[in-house]
Amino acid sequence: MKNGFTLIELLIALSIMGILIALGWVMYAEADKETFTLKKDEWTCVETEKYTRYQPMVSGKVTTMMPITSEQCVVYTRNHSGS
Repeated sequence: MKNGFTLIELLIALSIMGILIALGWVMYAEADKETFTLKKDEWTCVETEKYTRYQPMVSGKVTTMMPITSEQCVVYTRNHSGS
């Protein structure tokens, strides 16, 4: 019986260490990234689009497709303050 690691064990250990270092670097870079906050009251919706999707509705043994319409804002403009 010989002491030490085999080549495969060494490669596996180095691979695991490399993955852990890469994950640590990504986590650090994400935490160090600059961020900013958007406040909803500073923006006004100027253009909306209507979307219709169909949802199955069951009534007894009959299933029908019920249209559901919703509106979503697609263009916002920033409110100008007098400061």
